Amino acid sequence: MVPYATRYYIEKQFQEVYTISKFKEFQAELTGKVYCNITSIEVGYPESRYEVQEDIKLNERKKKKRFTVMFEGEKYHIVCSCHLFEFRGILCRHALSVLIRNDVKFIPDSYILRRWRRDVCRAYTRVKINYNGWVSTPEQVRYDQLQSLSAKVANLVVDDEERTRKFMELLENQLNNLTISIPRTNCGSNLLSQGSVQISSDCGKAARTSFGLILDP
Repeated sequence: MVPYATRYYIEKQFQEVYTISKFKEFQAELTGKVYCNITSIEVGYPESRYEVQEDIKLNERKKKKRFTVMFEGEKYHIVCSCHLFEFRGILCRHALSVLIRNDVKFIPDSYILRRWRRDVCRAYTRVKINYNGWVSTPEQVRYDQLQSLSAKVANLVVDDEERTRKFMELLENQLNNLTISIPRTNCGSNLLSQGSVQISSDCGKAARTSFGLILDP
């Protein structure tokens, strides 16, 4: 677990849900806030406009660069002119400066992207394995069948824009329905073997495997 660099609760919020590498990116932006200063504020409704000045070092030279941050307080909607969130999925130091200035303690879920979460079920865990004695799980077999069928349909409709649109609408409708009806479950491991070791639960006894007899230490 990467330790905290600040006392802000939003750092703890991201530490609990994001992968280590992505949390480090967020942490770098949060600590980079020390180089930012809000120089002007134009209060409006529903959005307010903030001018954020950042001290930037290029080689041995230093310069000040200005960024514009639009913040809608009621919905916690925020957009920065650097567009770091749109490009890399991480809130920038300029936006974080404005959020902290407005005493925002919890970042809305819309800024915590699912693809960077630690509890997301990764597709690669369902990739079929068929070498060195390893076999696919039933889940991986079904995944492979769905992937193969989807690829065949895609090859048939991809040359026609209208058919492609209808197929995508069909998939999106099914996705929405399944998202609502199926609860989230944890993914199992993709490493199951026909000849996997099965150790006896009783201590002091030998374990029989497909590779021979394993004695208790």
